Amino acid sequence: MNFLRIRTMKFASAALLFIFLLEFYGAAASAQFRPADTADNTQIIVNRLASMERENTNLIRELDQRNQQITLLNIKEEVSDSSHSRLEIIIGTFGILITLLVLAFGFRTAQAASQAARAELADRRSELDGIMAAAAEARRAAEVASTAAQRAAESAALAATQADEHATLAAQRAAEASEQMSALREAAKAATASIEAAETVAEPVVSSPTDSASLIDLQTLQEKLAAEQQAENWTAVRELSRQITAHPLALLVEQARASYWIAYATGKLDGEIQEVVEYTKVIDKYSSETDDYVNLVTAIAYVNRGLTYANLDMPLMEDEDYDVVIEKYSNSKFEPLRHQVAEAFFWKAANLADKGKVVEPISFLEKWKEYLGRFDCDQIMNNVFFRPIISRPKFMKYLRESGCEQVVNQNESSGIR
Repeated sequence: MNFLRIRTMKFASAALLFIFLLEFYGAAASAQFRPADTADNTQIIVNRLASMERENTNLIRELDQRNQQITLLNIKEEVSDSSHSRLEIIIGTFGILITLLVLAFGFRTAQAASQAARAELADRRSELDGIMAAAAEARRAAEVASTAAQRAAESAALAATQADEHATLAAQRAAEASEQMSALREAAKAATASIEAAETVAEPVVSSPTDSASLIDLQTLQEKLAAEQQAENWTAVRELSRQITAHPLALLVEQARASYWIAYATGKLDGEIQEVVEYTKVIDKYSSETDDYVNLVTAIAYVNRGLTYANLDMPLMEDEDYDVVIEKYSNSKFEPLRHQVAEAFFWKAANLADKGKVVEPISFLEKWKEYLGRFDCDQIMNNVFFRPIISRPKFMKYLRESGCEQVVNQNESSGIR
């Protein structure tokens, strides 16, 4: 295509030169008929030829430049075509290579996928086999567990029955122990209430026959009171005691003792709360007296109120009453009053022993022995309060050292622990 362009441009140059020559020869022919203008025409023709030569030279130069440009364009086009061809070849080769790689990778991937699928299938089969084996084992375990559960249920039912029986037995024993404790407290109250009138009552001063009649009447009331106490007719005991407290010839100690019997009988008739109220009246009225016999009644009222607090499940109030007796009367030389101090120490020891303590009860029992003047082994061994510690080595040693060897051995041989 470029070659044709070059040929066309050359042909155009030749055509222009031919036209110029025709014009030149035409002008020369005309000059034959105008001689005068020959020199001028010749000069014009020379100039014209020079101009045409320059134009022709310029045209040739321009043609050469264009030829060079066309050559360069052809070279560039050839290079571009060659580059495009090479690029196409490279791209084609690269495409083929990529295709081969993709095919190879796909083939390998397919093989790997196939192998992975086979391995996965094997794993699944293995897992399925394991699941089936586990299911079979689970069924066997379930059967075993069902049998064990049935046996456990039977054992639990049996244990529950036995537990109910044990609980019932424990409740019965606890109730029996509570009854025994209450009975011991009531026995202690009854024992402390046995104050002989002959030991505490002095002869009143008789100044007239009226006083003599009143004295006989007072003595009759006291005899009736003693008889009703023996018969445990608590309504009569309370009424007679009220008459004695109001009698004009009743001594202070007789009034105090009658007031005590009002409290004791009230507990039997109206319950322990009212009994506490009446003991409190006795304490408030007579606790400031200095007479030993009146103080004895007051001390008995303190101890019995403490025992009543215990039956009402008020241990702090109970212990406080025992502490008052110990504080107020522990320095007394009056033997019956010292025995009430001993009672206070004894019940403090019993309450701590019932809680399973050993050291503190031994300490209080030592004080009990000191104020009582002896160690009563039977009162310890047969007391339900000391049952929790009766077989403790330390307490057994203390009992033997306190002279209870024979009683301890008898209880051990009889199986009491």
